[in-house]
Amino acid sequence: MDFRKLKFFWGILTYKLIWLNAILGVVSILLVLKGFYFLMPVVYLFLSNLYDMLGYFVVLRRFWGLSKYEIECNNHKVFVYVQEGDIKDERIIAAYRIIQNMFDWLLFLFIWVTTGIKYAIAGKITKWFAAQDILFYLFLKVKLPEIWTWLEWTPLGLIKKGEGLKNREVIIQAIVGIILAMLISLI
Repeated sequence: MDFRKLKFFWGILTYKLIWLNAILGVVSILLVLKGFYFLMPVVYLFLSNLYDMLGYFVVLRRFWGLSKYEIECNNHKVFVYVQEGDIKDERIIAAYRIIQNMFDWLLFLFIWVTTGIKYAIAGKITKWFAAQDILFYLFLKVKLPEIWTWLEWTPLGLIKKGEGLKNREVIIQAIVGIILAMLISLI
């Protein structure tokens, strides 16, 4: 047995709170298997977040070394990992986003086939309302951004059209999304 690979895997799993996300994901899956189907949006949230933490933060940032840039947005300093014109980083991020979306849609289809469409839709709502984005920061013990410039695809982002969302707006939006997802799951 190659203990270096095991140590490498253990190092990733125990980085920040990735282990807690994994445990909560397994526990929520076990609860769903026991018949608590209304928790399926939570399963979606934890699995999607685990994929994002491992893919974006661990692989792209730590192993591939994406650059971190500080920019100004609405009089706030914001950190981004792609600078306009940095073609290499933009291509890496674009490729990752394609794979991430494929994972999320496969997760959606799996939940639909195994438990029903309403649970799959409820899971997608948690993602659409940015709950997974908040979990990403919390489990990686990273301070939540003051301004969220990349959430233009969320309900508030579509309304504000490129202004960037304030921290409290994202949190409120995520709470509304979780409540909506749980209500759909309970119907």
